[in-house]
Amino acid sequence: FHGKQVESRSMAQPPFGGPGGAGGAGGDPMAFLQGLLGGDNGAGSLWSHPLIAQFAFNARSAPKQYGENEGRVRDGTIDVGAEGDKAKVGYRLYLPETTDGEKTGVVLYFHGNAEVCTDLGTFVDMFHKINYAVLSVDYRGYGWSTGSPSLTKLCPDAADIARAAPAILATAGVRGPIVTIGRSIGAASAVHVAANSAKDGLPAVAGLVVDSGLMSITELPMVSSIVMMLGPAGAQLLQNSPDPMNTLAKCKLANIPALVLHGERDEIVPVKQAHDCANALPHPRKRKLIFPTASHNDVLIVAGREWSDAVSQLLRGCLGEDVGAAPPPASAPAPSEDDLRAMSIKELKTLCASRGVSTAGCSEKIDLVNA
Repeated sequence: FHGKQVESRSMAQPPFGGPGGAGGAGGDPMAFLQGLLGGDNGAGSLWSHPLIAQFAFNARSAPKQYGENEGRVRDGTIDVGAEGDKAKVGYRLYLPETTDGEKTGVVLYFHGNAEVCTDLGTFVDMFHKINYAVLSVDYRGYGWSTGSPSLTKLCPDAADIARAAPAILATAGVRGPIVTIGRSIGAASAVHVAANSAKDGLPAVAGLVVDSGLMSITELPMVSSIVMMLGPAGAQLLQNSPDPMNTLAKCKLANIPALVLHGERDEIVPVKQAHDCANALPHPRKRKLIFPTASHNDVLIVAGREWSDAVSQLLRGCLGEDVGAAPPPASAPAPSEDDLRAMSIKELKTLCASRGVSTAGCSEKIDLVNA
């Protein structure tokens, strides 16, 4: 499903990049800033501003194809939001060939910013083989959902989705453990549900998978680019606008078995965010896999078997299977010399930093390779 719709590359571009863009005629960055600060949209509402949504999300529509109450694939909607700001969010439920109540687990899946809930396709076979159903959910404005996507509504909507999930699953005969999986921006929703496991009407969550996950939107390269182009006023605006999802802090509350997966060469969400995530997760049964040659959108292409094996092990453990001792929270094997020589100097320095290797005295690229 990574290959059918990749993450929006527009996330790496400023939203005021050309005529008619979010910044207005000519793509004037100051016009963009004035739009954020003017009227009813002060600095405190930076993340809820429509201009931000234009580059944070790449929503697309998709039709409902199945009924809501019968069959192995079911399409429906879930009510989200508070009074005055309600919406209906679409979902697709993929059921294994047979379901067995508490012995059938559930993956509650939150996708990336350029995907929809129907994109999983035959990839769900991996989950079905280990007796898991998949409840894949959209965001506002995606698929057949109503409303417009918003960073400030992601987590509250995820909580509403989680509260509604048990009734949807019970209708399908599924009452087993729930594991949340979040890819890229979907990690904010997955972690939020996991951190609030069995609280405020949310169901208990047995496990968490963070796949190329966004931990801090304020530390993304795209946000840094915007701040640099806006100058001191942009830096002040960002300082006055705390992360609306606060995902990294919530990781500390997700005290359940967890798996963190990330590409070393991720150009959208830096690999540092995966390390921060793994360090923050408190449960002793946690694992981190960093794929040295993978970027943001090709993890399954580069390391599909490792990815699938690691996810399957966590899911089987949540069903009560004996999967052995918890593996150490280690990275994937070191890249080969050929891989290192193909990297840029910046990539080599990033790799050294992530592995605690000193680059002092490295004046040439070959020095970094040897380090």
